Amino acid sequence: MAGPAHRTDAGRARRAVALAVLVAAAAALVATSPLPDSVTFDADHTVTVELEPDAPRVVGRLTLDISAPTLPPVEVAPNGIQGRVSFDIVGGDSLDGVAIRAVSLEVPAVAATEPLGATFDLADLCAVGEDCNRSFEITLDDLGTPGAGREVRIRARVAVTYERLLEIPDGAAAAWEQPVAFTAGPAGPTVTADLPLEELRLDAEHPAALRVLNLIAAPSALDGRTSAWIEADAQGEDVRITVTERDQVLQSYNALFDPFATCDPAIPCSRPVVIRFELRGGDVQRVAAVAWAAHVRAGFPDADGVPAGAEVSVSLERSADAGPDDPRLSTTLSGRIAADDEEGMVRLRGEIPPAALRVGGFAGDMVPVLAIFTLSAAESGQVQAYAGESVKVQLGGGGGSPTSVLLPIECQPELHCSPTMSIDARNYASQGRDVLPLDWTVELRVLYPTLDAAPPSRLSLRVLPDTR
Repeated sequence: MAGPAHRTDAGRARRAVALAVLVAAAAALVATSPLPDSVTFDADHTVTVELEPDAPRVVGRLTLDISAPTLPPVEVAPNGIQGRVSFDIVGGDSLDGVAIRAVSLEVPAVAATEPLGATFDLADLCAVGEDCNRSFEITLDDLGTPGAGREVRIRARVAVTYERLLEIPDGAAAAWEQPVAFTAGPAGPTVTADLPLEELRLDAEHPAALRVLNLIAAPSALDGRTSAWIEADAQGEDVRITVTERDQVLQSYNALFDPFATCDPAIPCSRPVVIRFELRGGDVQRVAAVAWAAHVRAGFPDADGVPAGAEVSVSLERSADAGPDDPRLSTTLSGRIAADDEEGMVRLRGEIPPAALRVGGFAGDMVPVLAIFTLSAAESGQVQAYAGESVKVQLGGGGGSPTSVLLPIECQPELHCSPTMSIDARNYASQGRDVLPLDWTVELRVLYPTLDAAPPSRLSLRVLPDTR
């Protein structure tokens, strides 16, 4: 698995590769017609940079030259012109910081998020009827990048639309230049905190694990650029990893997030992060391995040193691992699908009362819900079991030796949970999908890894034929 970014002597010597794709002015000026009776003139320039874990800050400058005829007076363009200068950052979705400013001008930029970047009104940069030369300083920060860095493209574009003109004015010209190469360097002073790597093994008897973290930042650390990420590596697709921060499930556990974005910078800030590891559906004999670590950082790219008292920390507040000795509720239902069954399928539903999902009573509690299918057939073939997701089950015959598969079920803690389950005995191994006669047993199981005693006796589960 990819480890956290570490700085080395060789790494410090690396510089970002800046590949400038220069577009000649004559080739870059294109006439289009986005509006009726109007024409647009544009010129663009693209720079590609490599951000490295040990050189995560890129600084560079682009210069734009616009000829006076490009911005004609009202006598030439009586219906007015609309112009803008835009910068799109492609591949920088989770950058810590993007700063784009017009050099020597106090000109506001409108930030953009899709794609990341900024836009300037050309009227704030240039005067009508005059040559215009403007420089733009661009800074990208990728503090605490998980993994091995990334490629980012910066596309600069100037566009001028002439309302109710059919041709671009004579002499209109614009060109981008890159007077200094974009270079990457260290992120500046940074404070970090890490939880060391932990390795977990999940199987049918240990199908889930829970980790509750506490991330803390001191007030002076909140003045910097804070970020965190959960580094995890699961072998194959056998483990589902869910990271919840402030009741929001993160889209990707390996991506950067800012747990302190809503903190009051005047006081220390603490944020919980809940991580759940769950075995995905499959054969009960499987063993899945997963390794994880946690990182939190505060960077100060514009400072000469770390501010006094700027500290961050991450600690493991609670952990729970589902195991064979956990208190549990369970129930089973058995039956048979015969060869002459017209549908070749049995449909079931579970009944789990809300109280059975609230046992434990603390934030971040874990109550795994599982469906375990045990199937046996005198003939070999392949069938399908379903409980929220589907798995193929290979039955080998051999006098009906049973095969068991496990499927996790998602339930909401405050609601009655009625999962639908099914067994499709139409044989995938036969050309006509003939029904494979089989015996089946379905066990619905709820585990309580955080309980020290059995759940209340009034709680019970049911598995019923689904006749709805």
